[in-house]
Amino acid sequence: NIIYAATDTGIYKSGNRGNSWSLSNSGFPANTFARAIAVKPGTVFAGTDANGIFVSTDNGASWNASNTGILQVPHYVDTLTVFPSVGALLINGSSLIASTLDGIYSSANDGVSWAETNQGITALEVTGISVNGATTVIGTAKNGVFLSNDNGTTWDRGNAGLTAPNINCILINGGNTYLSAGYQHVFRSGDGGTTWMPASTGITSEIIELKADSTHVYALTNGATAAIPGLFETTDSGASWTELPTGFAESMNTLTVAENKLYIGSFDGSIYFSNDHALTWTNIGSALPDVKINSVLISGTDLYAATEGSGIYRSTNNGTTWNAVNTGIGNLYVNDIQEKDGILYAVTWGGGVFVSN
Repeated sequence: NIIYAATDTGIYKSGNRGNSWSLSNSGFPANTFARAIAVKPGTVFAGTDANGIFVSTDNGASWNASNTGILQVPHYVDTLTVFPSVGALLINGSSLIASTLDGIYSSANDGVSWAETNQGITALEVTGISVNGATTVIGTAKNGVFLSNDNGTTWDRGNAGLTAPNINCILINGGNTYLSAGYQHVFRSGDGGTTWMPASTGITSEIIELKADSTHVYALTNGATAAIPGLFETTDSGASWTELPTGFAESMNTLTVAENKLYIGSFDGSIYFSNDHALTWTNIGSALPDVKINSVLISGTDLYAATEGSGIYRSTNNGTTWNAVNTGIGNLYVNDIQEKDGILYAVTWGGGVFVSN
């Protein structure tokens, strides 16, 4: 009958199947963010954001740190070192496995000590993923590109020709694979990601997204300043890029491309639309809440907007009117919305993936 919940304020415990809850943080440092829970008979394990792993042998009444063997990492805002954020805990037979932002750890003695188990893994923060036939290509924040031809069972590095290992996004278009790296650099591969060549001539600012239709590849950038977006296109496989006019001075976040149609979503609910190759733009998001637009999806004659804090909105008239379509979505911070075979997938921040058919 006991349920545990890991939250941004620590561990909550219910002894009556969720009818009531009480905070169970004795032994945790102040302001501990709990990220993961695992339970075995007589022992509860909790993974946290910067304080490592804690163990309780009295059903959560008290907790003790259990981090022997886990390496500390630099804190992202100051000179301190902290334990890497623990995103998941798994009990597998007699082993306890912890997935952290700095790799995988395992313990064979209920967390008394830990050992790294990162066999072959050299890149731990994935920033982009795309599929080209049987090949999966991932980009990482610090270690470039990795390729898999067996659905992720094994990976090989594909960095030949790359001069910047910090990958921001990946786009596969026809026989070419494009990626942005090092803020304003684009690289192109014609062999599925094995080798790369520079393809940035003409781009002058930090790249946010790469998108394409059948004849053009587009790069949405921060522009000269964060408030003046830049939109670039190439029609020669990245040999040269030309800036397109936008005519609006707002911070932009996302780009969606269809044949002869461009949609750019902003940080304040605006969605700018052009159907004349960026010669003119119309704000079709004026009826949306004043929230960040994370993704725009075209599905037949419908248009969907994924927002940060207000869920998903649908328009059946290209943005003249919008209606919230959030029934069943448990988290309104929606990062992305995609469609495959008539099924919609909404990816949320910390709340999982939701499906609608």
